[in-house]
Amino acid sequence: MGDIIYGSGIDTLLKLSGAAGFLKSTGAAAPAWSAINLAASADVGTSILPVANGGTGLAATADDAVFVGDSASAVTARTLPTCSGATTDKLLYNISTNSFSCGTDQTGGGSTMTTVTTKNASGLGTGANAAVAMTSLTARKVALFTIPYSITVNQLTYNVGAVTTAGTIRFCVYNEAGSSKLIDVTDVPAAGANPVTVGAVTLTPGNYYIAFGCATTCSNTVFMFTSTANTVVNTSAVPTGKKEYEGLYTMTSGTCNTTIDPTAFTGTISHTPVVRLDN
Repeated sequence: MGDIIYGSGIDTLLKLSGAAGFLKSTGAAAPAWSAINLAASADVGTSILPVANGGTGLAATADDAVFVGDSASAVTARTLPTCSGATTDKLLYNISTNSFSCGTDQTGGGSTMTTVTTKNASGLGTGANAAVAMTSLTARKVALFTIPYSITVNQLTYNVGAVTTAGTIRFCVYNEAGSSKLIDVTDVPAAGANPVTVGAVTLTPGNYYIAFGCATTCSNTVFMFTSTANTVVNTSAVPTGKKEYEGLYTMTSGTCNTTIDPTAFTGTISHTPVVRLDN
């Protein structure tokens, strides 16, 4: 049962007994039952198995192409462009069109820059900007500010009201304990906003101190954020040995010391320094 009659010669018939598998022609020899070998071109023919039958349906693609899928069509080969040049040196991918292009770096998928503005940690500010004189090479104007969420600082910006002797301004950021200096940069100021590059320093949520002063002989008025807390925290009523929000701190001429002591501030700076921190 299940046998097949085949011709083995002129006027000669033979029987191929039934068996499991597919009937395979071996050319001039007798046919045989066999499994299909998908790796053998003799078994599968010369065409690519269609998608409907379980194949990929992909033909040869151009050089430097990748396969991209979307919800509306089969996997498609997308050619990668050659990206070079100052403004087109990055390979970009558009998730809406499922296509590649060349362009510049993007941050957060094209989102706006993250900005944090320093202010007195007490939160008691009038909101008014006032310029304060900055002339000393040793007395640093120091104030506490709060970072509400983690930010990697790549740039900071300070605002100068007037420049008499530009010189060089130095400003530094310390942790709340004053035991670690996290940022130390200098800049030659000009009237108006002054952006300064920072080497990608990550500040986690918490309190930090910022210190301003002259690195070389200078005379400038720098805009600060006025604080109603000054008359409260910077008087003789501050308990001995307790950390202060703001004041003056003596450092080696022209530098920012490696550490500061938040219990050793003196005097009143009258305005909390404001710097914009950008990622």
